[in-house]
Amino acid sequence: MRGRIWIIISISMFVAGLILSSCQPPSAMSEEETATYQKAHRDSMKNANMRECTKFLSFANEYYKNKNYEDALKNYRKLFELQCVDGDLAKDVFVYVGNSFRELNQLDSAIYYYDEGLKFIPEDIYLRQSKIYRSE
Repeated sequence: MRGRIWIIISISMFVAGLILSSCQPPSAMSEEETATYQKAHRDSMKNANMRECTKFLSFANEYYKNKNYEDALKNYRKLFELQCVDGDLAKDVFVYVGNSFRELNQLDSAIYYYDEGLKFIPEDIYLRQSKIYRSE
């Protein structure tokens, strides 16, 4: 009887050890690995949605030129949903989104998008000037 108890205890400890060792959280990625992963994800999403990205950017720009800011914003939002906006499109999107919100007298949203654009392209003078001019 004692032998069976020891066998059961030994097997239980072995199984518990297997369970505990296999339930480890994934190792944390460094900031550089996380940034690389996020960039690769954005690039793959943009490539997969390239046709849609081009279409919505074209629509948004046309609505913006025609001063139809609400419809322009709907199309710019589609670009964000499809994850099209990256460093390449940032200059063509953030300024116009901010300006559209400004034209609709939604200055808090305008400033938010100017700030978001400056995260992508901090050296963009027009974006910086638009933010300063619009927030006065």
